Amino acid sequence: MCVNCHEQNAGNYVRADLLSEGQVNGFPTYRLKWARVGSIHYRMEECYSQVRATPEPYGSEELTKLQLYLAWRSNGLLLESPAVRR
Repeated sequence: MCVNCHEQNAGNYVRADLLSEGQVNGFPTYRLKWARVGSIHYRMEECYSQVRATPEPYGSEELTKLQLYLAWRSNGLLLESPAVRR
């Protein structure tokens, strides 16, 4: 499911949000709409909710594998943490 947005449509908009390529080099991130710093796990839960998908349970093997894959995709990128996002 993540591939539909973050690979096939990266750079396009979904509602008012620009779709990223799904790297995690900016986490933890301060998001203005959260008014606090949040983890990649918190952001992923929000993303599942926004696309009306059933989130993977915290600590599940699927979620752990997805987070590892995102870290691998970010390999070699400059760290931007803590980043600030809209």
